[in-house]
Formats: sequence, C-alpha cells, structure tokens
Amino acid sequence: MAYHRSTRAEIDLQAFRQNFRNLRSYLAPQTQIMAVIKADAYGHGAVPCARIAVASGADYLGAGVIEEGIELRASGINTPILILGSIFPNEVEDLVHYDLATILCNLPLAQALSKEAAKQNKTVSVHIKLDTGMNRLGVSCRPSLSGSSPIHDIIVLTASSASSLDGRGFLVVIFAILLLSSIR
Repeated sequence: MAYHRSTRAEIDLQAFRQNFRNLRSYLAPQTQIMAVIKADAYGHGAVPCARIAVASGADYLGAGVIEEGIELRASGINTPILILGSIFPNEVEDLVHYDLATILCNLPLAQALSKEAAKQNKTVSVHIKLDTGMNRLGVSCRPSLSGSSPIHDIIVLTASSASSLDGRGFLVVIFAILLLSSIR
C-alpha cells in the first residue's frame, strides 16, 4: 500500500523577497543577516531562494552540508557561505577550493584546514563552535590534562600559521582575540 501526503508546500518567491526586505527594514543598517538555505531551502529550491535572499540583502548564506555549499557556488553565488554542520577530513580540500566557511569544533580539523589552506594559498574562514555544556559538538573551553584548553590551542595554531606563512593560508578566526582574552 502506498502512502501519500496530502500536503504540498509552495513558495511565492515575490512574497519571500518582500518578507526579507521587510525584515531588513526593522534592523539597524549594520546588522548582518544569514539566510539559511539548507536542505534545498527546506524543499523550496536552494538556488532561487539564495539568489533572492542575496538580492534582498542577505550578507551570508547557511548550508547544512558541503554539497549544498558547492551547489550554490556552482550556480554562481559568491556570497559568503557557512556550512552549519561540521565537515569531515576528506572534505577539507573542497571547502578551501570553493571558498566556503565551516564551523570549527576540534584541533585536528583546525590543523587540516590550516594545512590545506597553505597548500592552496588561500585563507579559510571559520566560526568557532564552543561546547557550552551539552558535550555534543564544539571546542571545549575547559583545560585538558596538559593544562591548556583546546580553544587556546586553536588560537595559538592560527597565530603561528599567520606568522609563518606571511599572512597566507591561515585560519581567520572570528573574534579569536576576544575569545582568548575571555578564557581563563
């Protein structure tokens, strides 16, 4: 027996454009917006929704997995794209090649990204995901048995990569100095 849902979702792209512009009008001009376009824009078409979001003022796009980011790049979208889930080590080369950003949640991934960025002579943008206590995903701020914290090690890696590569191929860690100064 086949089961069929009686529900169907359609998106009115003009209404989406207007809603996005309305949202933008309520925000301070310097406020940045990320349009999350993961899962094919929740079934509504990632590329058309991304194009409208960018044309309406999205500063960033969010994709769930690297393949979605590559699809947006392949369609000519140059807006910064953050891969919201972490990536696997075998995806590092593509992430750097397609100028995608990812969340950073461990030191081995930071090292792999730094090495690949140097190899491709590019800069990689990352967003550090901190473990805030659920112990699922994210860099721990707690000291390890060696006495340092993983977040500290990631920031030190960033600084040493920057100085040894003359500013090429290192991780750009947003708020790295702020994080380092706030972690004790």
